[in-house]
Amino acid sequence: MKDYLFPNSENSLHFIPLGGVGEIGMNLSVYQKGDSLLLVDLGFTFADETLLGIDLIVPDPEYLIENKEKIIALLVTHGHEDHIGAIPYIWPLLGCPIYARPFSSELIRQKFDDFGINNDYAINEISESSGTLNLDPFEISFINVTHSIPESSALVIKTDEAVIFHTGDWKLDDDPIIGQVTDHQALCDLRKKDILAVVGDSTNATKEGWSGSESVVQSCLNEIFEGIKGGIIVTQFASNIARLVSVIKSAHANNREVVLVGRSLWRYFSAAQRSQIIDEVRVLNDIEGSKLHRDQVVFICTGCQGESKAAMSRVASGVHPRISVTDKDTVIFSSKIIPGNEKPISRVKNLLSAKGVKIIDETFPGVHVSGHPHKEEIINLYSLLKPEVVVPIHGETIHMKAHSELAISTGVKDSPIINNGDVLRLYPRSPEIVGKVPNGRLAIDGGRLISIKDSILRSRKKLLINGSVFITLILDKNCKLFGDIKVTDKGVFRVEDSKENIDILVKSLRKVFRSISNKKVKDDDTVIERISTSTRKIIFESYGKKPQIEVHLIRV
Repeated sequence: MKDYLFPNSENSLHFIPLGGVGEIGMNLSVYQKGDSLLLVDLGFTFADETLLGIDLIVPDPEYLIENKEKIIALLVTHGHEDHIGAIPYIWPLLGCPIYARPFSSELIRQKFDDFGINNDYAINEISESSGTLNLDPFEISFINVTHSIPESSALVIKTDEAVIFHTGDWKLDDDPIIGQVTDHQALCDLRKKDILAVVGDSTNATKEGWSGSESVVQSCLNEIFEGIKGGIIVTQFASNIARLVSVIKSAHANNREVVLVGRSLWRYFSAAQRSQIIDEVRVLNDIEGSKLHRDQVVFICTGCQGESKAAMSRVASGVHPRISVTDKDTVIFSSKIIPGNEKPISRVKNLLSAKGVKIIDETFPGVHVSGHPHKEEIINLYSLLKPEVVVPIHGETIHMKAHSELAISTGVKDSPIINNGDVLRLYPRSPEIVGKVPNGRLAIDGGRLISIKDSILRSRKKLLINGSVFITLILDKNCKLFGDIKVTDKGVFRVEDSKENIDILVKSLRKVFRSISNKKVKDDDTVIERISTSTRKIIFESYGKKPQIEVHLIRV
């Protein structure tokens, strides 16, 4: 086991983010008291276009793996993928107990089933009647908060020395359509406990006012649906159960059937029904929905962030097997753009626009409200809790700095800006970064975890930019060429000039081979290196490109 040097003692309390700081997504927070580690959330984020063949990124768990016998538990604040999506990939490396509310527990079980992970002992459900959870040296309370997914919780993390309030994702909404309102009384009661620090959501700390109520969205969708003739497609986050219910209610109020399109939508919908969060309600699959007249249906599709494999992108590209769009249809993006996803979303919108589809997005008043608090909600929270310290998390640097400045303006004494991997001492004394632990990002490549700096990703990028050349030499027992040198390429020569260019290259490589001495031609590595180096030089001098060169040497 590795020891990571930072001042530590039995009564010291540290906060160590391993994901979710300086970014939106990939949340993983660690509270360390002495030698005991308490984890909060374990999510993924989306990869950008620079990581070829990669869709998802998860936090690097090196520090946790090296100290896994010290991990007491993983607490889950709610069931969004940026908070639970990495569990099936990383939890098997840790093996600690998981504590979650029933709906989140159901989603995690589904993931474990998909991955063939035995979860009989791992997941512990937390109900409203569970009371205080004793995980020595921590005492934990789950506090109901409103968010866009049911059973979202803030966490009260208490030790003998301090009380920490970890907000999770939250907002203030007196009419959230589904789920519970933020427990105002519990927040008032917490004021008596002298909150040392709030570790809080920064997503909308730059935005004025209030985030708005989900009931506003439902009213807006009702009005939009009433005025539309033709097909309606709504794309949203699959995990936004409140929005899903709003769309369903608005569709049924306008005598339209609802069709769920996308596996993740069905997963969340089914989990909500099994958890008795959604009552029995009529929805159709895309096979059933494709048989109805367009005026009779509202399609709800995955892919509001422009994901290439999701339903909305496939519909826009015209490759979905059952759903297509025309200039008589309307597509509603009932979601916000996650920073970094602007390009893929724009691509989908342009494809739809080229087909004459009417597009309504978050710029239309009331079509979307955020699940995260705006400035006035944050001020309201701090006026209740009166924390000494606020630690901004869950946001890019601009959001965290805005959150810090807002906290100080409310009378908070200190609000440090930290990075993933920083060891922030919360107790004793004033907050201070006292060390650093390993942190980073791992790519999910198929079913395996690899570093985002792995050579396989560099090779893919090189292939994309410069192409590749494959060369095969067959040598007989006398080390003479058996037949001619074979050359094939991908993305180097123009198709119409390929034969001529390859013939020229082969002619040059013959000369190179003949120049190798009788002694050195017996050594495979020497032959491969000479042919590879010469090919690289010839192509660079002719085309200014540095393709990946692969030489296959066969002796018969």
